[in-house]
Amino acid sequence: MVSINSKFAEWLPFISKILELLVAAIIYIFVIDNCLVKTYVPGELLYPVDPCDKPYVTDTGSNNPYKKINPFDKNNQAEAQKMGSRYRICDNDVSDLIEKFGKGNKELKNFLYNVKKSSLIDFTMFYDTFRDMSKERAGKIEYHGIINEILLILCMIYFKSAIQVRQIMKSLHNMVGSLDLKNVYIFSLLFFFCLSVYFASTQTLGADVPWYNFIMKIPVTIFSIFSGVALLALFGAGLTYVITFVNVLINLPLTCFFTGLLVLPTAIAFLFSFIQGIVLLIQLTKQFLIDPLLNANVRNIAICDVYNYKLSITIILILFSLLNAALYLSQENIGIYCITVVLFLVYKFLISKADAGLSKMCKDSNDFVEKIRDMNNKYKDSENNNSNINNSKNNSD
Repeated sequence: MVSINSKFAEWLPFISKILELLVAAIIYIFVIDNCLVKTYVPGELLYPVDPCDKPYVTDTGSNNPYKKINPFDKNNQAEAQKMGSRYRICDNDVSDLIEKFGKGNKELKNFLYNVKKSSLIDFTMFYDTFRDMSKERAGKIEYHGIINEILLILCMIYFKSAIQVRQIMKSLHNMVGSLDLKNVYIFSLLFFFCLSVYFASTQTLGADVPWYNFIMKIPVTIFSIFSGVALLALFGAGLTYVITFVNVLINLPLTCFFTGLLVLPTAIAFLFSFIQGIVLLIQLTKQFLIDPLLNANVRNIAICDVYNYKLSITIILILFSLLNAALYLSQENIGIYCITVVLFLVYKFLISKADAGLSKMCKDSNDFVEKIRDMNNKYKDSENNNSNINNSKNNSD
């Protein structure tokens, strides 16, 4: 008869690893759910591209026309002399997407306002400097000294490059949003991937693992998410570098030629991409790391999706717990743990009573997600209609 040796000392590090897994799972569930919900948000709110709106116009209520100069629209020589600026003044009909898509729904409007706050974090000095320098040129359009001209053009380049980068990121975001990613399959795939990375990077096999080790690994989990956010910010910084480099060559060709064809564009592109990389890192950190903790709607969605996706979450967690058992337990104890898992599954799916149903909070949360999905569909239809109208105008011209 084979006796079972419990080897109690083995269970402490194993239990610590299971607690690590649960803590990491909770954090990843919140972050993944937040990311999937945010794919439904109109790209214009996350990556604004209207040069006549915030954060580019820092004083939207000002009556000073020079506060609302659009760097993408130039006046001709006569208009420039008359208006006192070589750039056109913004129109006043700035559309408000939040009012348009959140009309009659205070909860949705508050959610969208919170999302938009991420995009308003920006380094606005260059936008204000560009407009202030344009104002100083009123009635003196042609020349103001080479240094002043170069500074004006560099501010304009930063302005335009920031918007052009966001145009690309907005398009990519809208493409992702059109795929309707918030479902159990995508969630499970992302959840499994995140736990796989965590599992591979946090093993301490062969070392003493204290029972409280799961507390020490919380920063590791957060850092892994922050690393993903940093990669997105780095992607935006890379786009800024390329676009700024091209814009410097186009707008300052002679200056580039006399200072070294690649020296000035490389230096300016590096500086601007560094600034925009920091801006995007702050925006994305707020959007993907802080919101899941501080925004009640996002928290409720994540809490309820633990119920909505409980089958896949349970299976994935059991899989990784078995891997931990194989690494930290002896054969006898692995057998005990496997029997425990089997009994749990039998009880859960064959013996336990049916669930009483969703709580009111989860019903409200699921309804709220549906409203966000409906808003995304309306936004896509609106974008397609605008695109068709613009194509018709171009064809008629």
